[in-house]
Amino acid sequence: YGEGAYHGSDSSEIAPISLPADIYSLRVELAGNSPLSDKVLFATRLWPVEHDFSRFTPASVREFNALRAGTYRLDVKMQVDERTLTRSLYITVNRAWYASWYAILFYCLLVAAFVAYIIISLRHRINANKQRLVEEKNRLLQEQQVRILQLENEKAQFSLRQKSQELSTMLLSENARKELTNDVLLD
Repeated sequence: YGEGAYHGSDSSEIAPISLPADIYSLRVELAGNSPLSDKVLFATRLWPVEHDFSRFTPASVREFNALRAGTYRLDVKMQVDERTLTRSLYITVNRAWYASWYAILFYCLLVAAFVAYIIISLRHRINANKQRLVEEKNRLLQEQQVRILQLENEKAQFSLRQKSQELSTMLLSENARKELTNDVLLD
């Protein structure tokens, strides 16, 4: 319950009341400025919750429970004899700090930052994976080139050995022919 006394004047409206977010109930005591105050009747409505006025009654207390955040207008009709006066009281129940526009904006920014972090993290991961794949491909290509060079080297060595054997065979056969020619000439 919020405490405080608010007095109306002859104007039809009273200064607005602003309640903190943790106040969900309100008790309003109505009083008329009349010497015949025991014959004063009141009718009230809390707009936009109630669209019609209550019936006139001598009860000068009105309680409201479970008020949600928002702006309300308490309309009071006071009837003395045949005269009826109407007054209005604006009541604002503030939002909790975590439901305020600033908090909602902060939540949106926090979500946007989180989404941006996820996007940046995924891009970084994708780029790292691409770099790793490129490095792996380059390593495999280099290994293949080394293997090709080894095979070409082996082939060249094999070819060289064959040529060397052919040359040795030719030299041996040439030497043998020369010896045979020398032997034939000597005989």
